[in-house]
Amino acid sequence: MPEPDPRRIRLAEMRERLLALGKEIELEPFGSAARDPLVNRFADLLALMLELRQELE
Repeated sequence: MPEPDPRRIRLAEMRERLLALGKEIELEPFGSAARDPLVNRFADLLALMLELRQELE
């Protein structure tokens, strides 16, 4: 059986991190100092995921 594409494994790992980060964001109130960096990390991770996903198409 062929090895799975490492990019697909990475995408799955990124998806898990994105879900966990989304849960962290939900726990913080809007406009809080703790929420803003989480939102920025979420956006950065989402951009990387989209880039990787396009590469896989």
